[in-house]
Amino acid sequence: MLYIRGNQKDYDEWEAAGNYGWGFNDVLPYFIKSEDMRIPHLKDDAYHGRNGPLTVEELRHYSPITQSFLDAGRYLGYHVRDVNGPIQTGFTKSHCTIREGKSMVHQMENYSSKKEGERRTNRHMFGK
Repeated sequence: MLYIRGNQKDYDEWEAAGNYGWGFNDVLPYFIKSEDMRIPHLKDDAYHGRNGPLTVEELRHYSPITQSFLDAGRYLGYHVRDVNGPIQTGFTKSHCTIREGKSMVHQMENYSSKKEGERRTNRHMFGK
């Protein structure tokens, strides 16, 4: 699953519309706490967390056209950057909730748990 937090301005607009506590600076600590950032050049970045339940990695294999997209973005004057970082406009390789190249579909179930083996009563998961 692709991992992107959404645009910072959207959170701030939600808060301005009366949703107290939903500004980007309010939710950022929860994003950081939830992450286990494993992309080497981002794992020590202040915008990312370690040891959270959502493992975030880049894909192990990319189509050859991926580099062409990144190069085209640079050619147009954009930067290749962490779009989950402080400046979100630019190009990036996909960040995904995978661990060691494998899908982490069960991560939501793990995150939703109060403690291992104890489930929340106000949350229901459907499907497989």
